[in-house]
Amino acid sequence: MLFFVFALTVIVWCLIKIASKHYDYFEKRGIKFVKPYPLIGTNYWMLLKKAFAYDLQEKTKEFENEKIFGLYDFQTPVVVLNDPEIIKQITVKDFDHFTDRRLFLNPKMSNVVANLLIVMKGKKWHEMRTSLTPIFTSSKMRLMFELISNCGQQFAENLEVDNAKYGGSKMYEAKDICTKYTCDVIASCAFGYQSDSFQDPDNQFYNLGRSLLELRTPKMTMKLLMMRFSPAISRLLGFSMFDRQAAQNFYRLIVETIAAREQKENVRPDLINLLAQLKKGDLKPVDEDGNEGNKTGPIKRHWTDDELVAQCFVFFFAGFETVSTLLVFATYELAVNPDIQLRLREEIEEIQEQLGHGVPITYDAIQGMKYMDMVVNEALRKWPPGLIVDRLCTKNYQYDDKEGLKFNVEVGDLVWIPIYPIHHNPKYYPDPEKFDPERFNEENKQSFNSATFMPFGIGPRNCIGSRFALLEVKTLLFYLLSKFVFELSSETPVPAKLKPFIIGTAPEKPIMLKLKPLKL
Repeated sequence: MLFFVFALTVIVWCLIKIASKHYDYFEKRGIKFVKPYPLIGTNYWMLLKKAFAYDLQEKTKEFENEKIFGLYDFQTPVVVLNDPEIIKQITVKDFDHFTDRRLFLNPKMSNVVANLLIVMKGKKWHEMRTSLTPIFTSSKMRLMFELISNCGQQFAENLEVDNAKYGGSKMYEAKDICTKYTCDVIASCAFGYQSDSFQDPDNQFYNLGRSLLELRTPKMTMKLLMMRFSPAISRLLGFSMFDRQAAQNFYRLIVETIAAREQKENVRPDLINLLAQLKKGDLKPVDEDGNEGNKTGPIKRHWTDDELVAQCFVFFFAGFETVSTLLVFATYELAVNPDIQLRLREEIEEIQEQLGHGVPITYDAIQGMKYMDMVVNEALRKWPPGLIVDRLCTKNYQYDDKEGLKFNVEVGDLVWIPIYPIHHNPKYYPDPEKFDPERFNEENKQSFNSATFMPFGIGPRNCIGSRFALLEVKTLLFYLLSKFVFELSSETPVPAKLKPFIIGTAPEKPIMLKLKPLKL
């Protein structure tokens, strides 16, 4: 018995020593860092059941006078960039040293995962990003906008009819209604599928979306953390981010839709049609701003089903889950701030007067709504979809700001850009917990530092679908605010807090909305 206890003690000691072997990384380099603990590193938030965003914010504040500092994500050293100028230098100007992201999904999981844009590295990522850019230009979004508008208008009308049955007193869970809307938009704009998730919540797209994308839960957080802590054990245990049956159904749906579209030559301004054009080489190359170059003929590559399905999945995920979460927080803030809601409604009414009442919103009209833009940007600042951005060093790098700060980053080293803490730093945003769209008025935007507002990331690896996401959000807000006044139920806590023990942005308690009809 004594020998067993001794052996177990030795084994545990050895495991701790092995797990802690990299914990001298920052000390050797003279970089200040958060003290790590064996195995978990600096991931205290897991044990304390705290929201990751708040934990990172506290650590960043602890080193507020440092331009960089260190963390340990389990055993992995992480250089945290705590200064906007360094962030711009590394993510934009010196991007060629930091072209990749850390893999949280193993490409060996499936061929589809290996072909996700967010997973790809180096030259393969660059080729795919360049190929996909024409799909998300402003000119393509203009063509797709009618589909988005139709979904928003139909959804608002469905809510109006349903709400009237209860005399305008029914409470709606914001996440539920926003997810149904984003599902309909993605079904239409990506796959040419006309769904009505409000009237028919059992439709295949809504069920598929829910089963594929239940990511903001403690159970999924544990899976993701295990994938990061030990990819080998995760593979052995068969861990997957997605429901396998749902993933297979999604794959089959995409492949069959593409095949049917090619046979019928059905032209529709949706993602499937654009991918079909891309596959045939019918899309012109463009830069990130959508400026077309000379047509180069068919793309010199064969597009596989796996590659096409992978890009559809990224579009599905970003448009379904991320946008619905942003809409939840936007509706919450408008309900909490009735003066801001009123001003936005007045802008909507001005647009309706110009277009004619009952006329659907146009692409140019919604793009010209300055206060709408300010409101959505402030929602993105206060509740960013992504809490951090990471970059993996792909070429040895030396930084020198000529003011005394020098540090080296070696190939394979990881850096984090702490988006949530920067968005909530009073140095950049006075009274950061206040919802104030005026931060984004024309005058203030003139002095803006791009590295202090990064809701869609920063640099060449930023979110490729940000234009589409913004159109989704603005369109639904336009139609809902033209019919309803947003109010919160007494059960909804104010201020809202982020859900603990998840990696991402989600409210701790459900946001319950009362949609008070403008016309009784």
